[in-house]
Amino acid sequence: QGTHLVPVQVRFPTNCELVSLNPKQVEVKLDQVVTQQVPVEVELVGEPKLGFNAHNPVFEPTEVLVTGASSLVGTVSKGIVNVSIDQLTSSVSGLLPVRLVDINGKTVEGLKVEPEIIDVFVPIMQSMPTKNVPVQLKQSGEPDHGYRIVNWVIEPSFIQVTGSVEYLKGLESISTKPISVAGATKDLVKDVDLDIPEGYNSVSSYKARVVIKIEPKVERKTISGIG
Repeated sequence: QGTHLVPVQVRFPTNCELVSLNPKQVEVKLDQVVTQQVPVEVELVGEPKLGFNAHNPVFEPTEVLVTGASSLVGTVSKGIVNVSIDQLTSSVSGLLPVRLVDINGKTVEGLKVEPEIIDVFVPIMQSMPTKNVPVQLKQSGEPDHGYRIVNWVIEPSFIQVTGSVEYLKGLESISTKPISVAGATKDLVKDVDLDIPEGYNSVSSYKARVVIKIEPKVERKTISGIG
């Protein structure tokens, strides 16, 4: 390993005579051959057609082995696989080559990569509209005699619902599953499921935490004729 001056040796037939030799030495740089594992990333090129979204790519393997001179291998940051999704309306898959790059994104060549190609799948789906709707409290029963509900807090207070235009058009709010306050004399803290109507595609949350503030009723009486 390192830089060495090596004498030049010439082999020629016995009926020939060496007149001169220039240069008599050459500089040879020796480097250790190493193997290193580097991560692979998939880069999407372009954008799907309007109204479609590309989701996170799925690929295998997620790492490759790089073999070559240690000084060159040491410059490799990762392997990149480019996938064109420009104007696509459906998912794309295939076996694609791995390109090695350094920390600045510059291509590193002259190294052996195993495997040279990886299996990539990029889901592309039609976009669905979303709507933010408030979460409302649905209670059952009443607090104990002499007590009342003065306030409540729901977290999250809004959730994002994804579904068809027709479904979202008629959706104004989402209620919690019924929370019983029957006979309560103090504050309640409940983790409760949300009562989500059928027909949605996805929601940002399926549960909510509800804090219900309960206090004694304050009775006021007007007394007249005193004094």
